[in-house]
Amino acid sequence: MAEMLLYRDTLMLIAAPTSLTADPYQVVSAQLWNVTNRSQPFRVHTFELQGNFLSGRAVGDVAYVVATTSAPFYYPAAGALVASSGGAGGGTRLLQTAPLFRSFGPDAAAAPPPLKPICDCVQVSYVRGAKDYFTPSGWVTVLAIGLGAANFGHMEKVVHAGSGAVVYASLSNLYVVAYSQWDYSSTSSSNRRTGLETPPA
Repeated sequence: MAEMLLYRDTLMLIAAPTSLTADPYQVVSAQLWNVTNRSQPFRVHTFELQGNFLSGRAVGDVAYVVATTSAPFYYPAAGALVASSGGAGGGTRLLQTAPLFRSFGPDAAAAPPPLKPICDCVQVSYVRGAKDYFTPSGWVTVLAIGLGAANFGHMEKVVHAGSGAVVYASLSNLYVVAYSQWDYSSTSSSNRRTGLETPPA
């Protein structure tokens, strides 16, 4: 268990990484539990995201789950950002793919749905000219999941082509900060920060 977030009678349990038997991926698993009866809690919903758990925060009645998903990237001569497909014959452009995701209810008898890309490629944000500063190592994804009665189970997401290392939260914003050192040609190296800001859902 990586994290527990509690809002009134709703408990979120975050476990990561989980290596699934049926799927060759590591996923972050965020489960919503009803704990109205403290002696008999029951699971209500599960969200699974491909990647590694970075941090979890609860701001009011919204839980934020932040995960990073690695992929081998390189810049070809033309300068286009490319994610290797891992197979022969080239790669897939980074902005034409996204981390895999699924969500499902508590029915233990039903098989979970297959993992699918969490969003369309046009929904993946990125920093223009990022190749001039650092080479992205994958995606950082922020899930905003409702915990209150009015927004229970409602999910919003932000997917960014980049990385994350530290998470800060305030009552109005969530910040994901990435640090990168890349200047190995000189005696000194520099740090740059890229922030991802998303308001509460």
